[in-house]
Amino acid sequence: VNERRVPLSQFAFSLAVLSKETAIITPLAIGVWELLAARWAQDENEKESPRPLKALLSRAALYLIPALPLLAWLAYHHHATGRFFGAPDFYQYNVTRAITPLRFLLAFGLRVWHLFGTMNMLPLTAAMTVAMFFPPVTDEHGPRRRIAIPVQIQFGMVMLAHLLAFSLLGGALLTRYLLPAYPLLIILAMSTLRRRIMSWQWPASVMIIFFVLALFFDPPYRFAPEDNLTYRDYVELHVAAAHFLEQHERDAAILTAWPASDELTKPYLGYVTRPFPIVPVRDFTITEVLKARSMRSRYQVAYLFSTKYEAATWFNSAIWDRLNERFFDYHRDLSPQAAADLLGGRVVYLARRKAEWVEIIEMEQPGSVAAK
Repeated sequence: VNERRVPLSQFAFSLAVLSKETAIITPLAIGVWELLAARWAQDENEKESPRPLKALLSRAALYLIPALPLLAWLAYHHHATGRFFGAPDFYQYNVTRAITPLRFLLAFGLRVWHLFGTMNMLPLTAAMTVAMFFPPVTDEHGPRRRIAIPVQIQFGMVMLAHLLAFSLLGGALLTRYLLPAYPLLIILAMSTLRRRIMSWQWPASVMIIFFVLALFFDPPYRFAPEDNLTYRDYVELHVAAAHFLEQHERDAAILTAWPASDELTKPYLGYVTRPFPIVPVRDFTITEVLKARSMRSRYQVAYLFSTKYEAATWFNSAIWDRLNERFFDYHRDLSPQAAADLLGGRVVYLARRKAEWVEIIEMEQPGSVAAK
């Protein structure tokens, strides 16, 4: 490690932590590596006298600097709210409810898949694995160099730290949580292709084509729409629905779920010009729709949409669905027609794009009391 870059890197990590608390994972993983690497270097060099443990700990402690602004933020948050980690329901969903052995094992398996397989990472992982069976290419400069083994191990530790942390914490297993780990895997894979494949540019080009295709085409397994440009369809559907509500239901109280509840109450998001009064529900499963039916006097319009992306998949398992429902907040929304029939309203707007939909229902017997 270039010693002159350490202070700058810690400053950058500190800014990252202030932007997103989980950014602390990377400097902590690097700090553990520095401690292990220093001990390893001593064992490899018998002529060097052992450095005292205090010196090793001091070096590793440099990578704890980004924890200081994080601790300061948590202290301020506790001072302002009386809590360190947000609202009780947020903490329960992302921490206490997530810490069970079975859930951790299932989550870790999914996280491994997210890192090495999802959104066309699988072809890259497969190409890297196959390339490992080839000898290094020798050109006019000798054998092509590889990334130094200690650096590869450091990359591996950072990736493993993210896999473990986001398997242990977090109620929803969102792929984007692993974004800091993806560049490291891509660097390792491309380096391996370059070192062991003569015309490595060709397989690298194929990998790029796979990545581009993944932006436009849905994979044959369950995924979140924000993982590719399917999210553009999601946003455009919600923008159109919000504009319809502004034009036709301006004075109505709206029953809906998150994130539409934010879209309709926070004009700075760009969906509406003025906030609507909202009656919130969790989702549009049969349980929540029945709950909504029981409080019809509180709203005049229901704004429903697909809260889970249910495209056709190659893998279907009732057992896996039950485990997802138990541990990872998976659920199935009612179809637009079934929801409208159950609520007893009149569908005035319905739009679809691929597996996503939005629906606006005017209640046949609107109440007079609105609740936010």
